[in-house]
Amino acid sequence: PSGPPPRQERGRPLAMARVLPVSTEVRQEHAVVPRHLRKLRGAKPTDGSFDDLREVWDQYKSGAKTFFSSMDFASDGGFSEVKTLFTWGRLFWALVQILCVLLNVGYILQVNLAALASQWGNFLVEADNSSRHLLLNYIIGLFLEGDLRLNPQSLLAFLELAMLAVNLGKLVWYIVRYVRGEEVDRWHSLAGILWDIVPELGSFSAMKSLYFVTPKVFMPTFTLHCSWLWEERTRDSLIYFLRFLLVSIFHAFVGIEAFMIKFIVASEEHRKSPSFPVAFIIAAAFLNQLLGVVDVNKFAQKRLFTFIFGGEDSFLSIYEEAVSQTWMAMLAMSIWRGAADHRPRVVWFAAVSLAYGDDDFQKLTLNEHNKIKQ
Repeated sequence: PSGPPPRQERGRPLAMARVLPVSTEVRQEHAVVPRHLRKLRGAKPTDGSFDDLREVWDQYKSGAKTFFSSMDFASDGGFSEVKTLFTWGRLFWALVQILCVLLNVGYILQVNLAALASQWGNFLVEADNSSRHLLLNYIIGLFLEGDLRLNPQSLLAFLELAMLAVNLGKLVWYIVRYVRGEEVDRWHSLAGILWDIVPELGSFSAMKSLYFVTPKVFMPTFTLHCSWLWEERTRDSLIYFLRFLLVSIFHAFVGIEAFMIKFIVASEEHRKSPSFPVAFIIAAAFLNQLLGVVDVNKFAQKRLFTFIFGGEDSFLSIYEEAVSQTWMAMLAMSIWRGAADHRPRVVWFAAVSLAYGDDDFQKLTLNEHNKIKQ
C-alpha cells in the first residue's frame, strides 16, 4: 500500500500499533499549509497544498470536519512516553544550562563583591540629582538632613547579593527537605531544584525581580492567594497570603531600585562614550538586560499549566495547583526510572531534566491520532 511506513502510536509498543495505509487523497486532505505558503486566490494549487483557505473554511463550517477531533490528552499524564526524551542532544543543552548557572553566579559574586570592596567605607556619599532620587535614598532623605545618601554602586551590589542569598536559601531548603523528608517530599524537592532554582540561578539579576510584579504575573497569583485565604480561612492560609505580599513588595523594591541604578549608570556611560560603537554597545547591553526581565519560559509554563490543569475557568484552585505540582514531581520520578536504561544514570537523568521544556510538556500530555502532517 502507498503511504509512509508504520508509525508507533503513543503509549503502545510497535507490535501493537495499528498500521493504516495512507492514500494520496488522505495525505492531501490532512496536509498542513504554513502561513507563508498560502496561495493567492485563483492561483493554481500545487500537489499537497490548497488554492487558499476557502476549502478548509467550507469543510469546517459545513461540519464535515471538526476541530481537535484527532487530539486527546494522555490519561497517564504522558509518563509512558518519558523514554522518548532520552536523546543525545539533551546532553549538550544540559551542559549549556549548567554553564549558564556557573557563569551567572560567578559574575554576580565577582562583580558585586569587587564593587563592595572598592567602595568599602564609602557607602554614604554626597548625593547628586540622579542618586538622590533613588527610591531608598528618597526614603532616607525624608528622615535625614543633609546631602549624604547611599552609594548607588554599593546599593546595587547589595541588592543583587541579597537576591542570590534568597535563591541559595531556597536551594538549601529543598536539599534539607529532600534528605529528611518522605518520598513525596523528596520528589517535590527535586522538581523544585531542577525546574525552579537551577533556571533562576542561570539568568537572575536584581532587575529581573520586576518579573514577579508585572500585572500578567502578579494578578493571577494574587487572585489565587486570595481564593486560598477565602476558602481555607485558617492561620496557615493567612501566613501564606502575608508572605506572598511581603515577597512581592521585596521584589518590587529590588526591581525598581535596580532598574533606576542601571538606567542611571547606562545613561552616564552612554553620554561619556568616546565613539558611536561604544555608545551602541552600552545601549544594547542595557536593552538586553531590560528584555530579560520577563522570563518567557517561566510564563509559558505557568500558562500551559493553567490551560491543562485549570479547566474552563482558567484558574488554578488549591487542589489544581497541588495536582500540577504533583505532575512535576512524578515527572522527575519517571525520568529517574527511565534513566535506569542508560549509563551513567545520574548524568542522563540530569541531562533530560535540565533540558526539559515547553515542547516536551506538549509532547507528553497530548496524543494525536488519525492525522498525517506534511
